[in-house]
Amino acid sequence: MPGELSFTERILAALRGRNTRRERVCTAVATTETLFDEIETFARPGMTQKDPDFVHSRIDGMGLGYAWPKPFNPIVTCGPESAMGHAAPGDAVLQRGHLLHVDLGIKENGYCLDLQRMWYVLDVRDGSTAGRAARVYCSVGISGPGERATTGSGRLGVDEAARDFIVDNGYPEYMHALVICSTFCPRRSHGTGTALGAL
Repeated sequence: MPGELSFTERILAALRGRNTRRERVCTAVATTETLFDEIETFARPGMTQKDPDFVHSRIDGMGLGYAWPKPFNPIVTCGPESAMGHAAPGDAVLQRGHLLHVDLGIKENGYCLDLQRMWYVLDVRDGSTAGRAARVYCSVGISGPGERATTGSGRLGVDEAARDFIVDNGYPEYMHALVICSTFCPRRSHGTGTALGAL
């Protein structure tokens, strides 16, 4: 009926709820990025995979939870002697020429976040190691344009194109979730929350 007033409570409540979820994600990302910055400042050749456990006191001190069990969080690997996949930090020592990988998951305001970062510890005495690390980085990074070009075939098409590019460059197929240029490519069930898309 013309001129009739209607209540928008339900619409506004839904919009507020959506913004709240987005804000929770953004807050958790910002907190995790801060923790990664602290790990980067702390990391030095000679530390073991267990040394970044100071992150536990930071997470606990901020009143945050863990996205998975604390003994395995963060997952820290460095060098060729590291355990593969989801394992508790071991006694491997970070050395020049190694990659340092940290997989950290927090729970903040009811939202679980799982982010990973990797650093290369430069060994200026060994250009061949730096060259190998750069080659891997470029192979993954270069696959980004090919990945974006295939977005019309959907997320699984993107995943397949990126994986083919990496295998074509001489690397074995990675059998887990694959992240390239901030685009998530689903693989089995790992990372399902992100693969489902933006909030």
